[in-house]
Amino acid sequence: MPPQWCRGILNEGRAVLLIDSIDEMPRSKRTELYAWLNDLMAHFPRNQYVLTSRPYAVSGNWGRNDGFGHIELQPMELEDIREFIDH
Repeated sequence: MPPQWCRGILNEGRAVLLIDSIDEMPRSKRTELYAWLNDLMAHFPRNQYVLTSRPYAVSGNWGRNDGFGHIELQPMELEDIREFIDH
């Protein structure tokens, strides 16, 4: 990877950042996580951000003020999982 490649992609707004399992962050560190995320989004606002969490870990309105939508993944059978991965 060329030097500054990641920063260049972020500055151009061409990145999709996938931040998985925020529910696995200890509750005592979540405020720090949210501050880091808000700072990241403030510095690189044109990128796409996807966060995942189990529903119990975030309140129903969390992130809505920051433009996040909420999508709930429904239970899937093995064939559904294969189709999901294929798409």
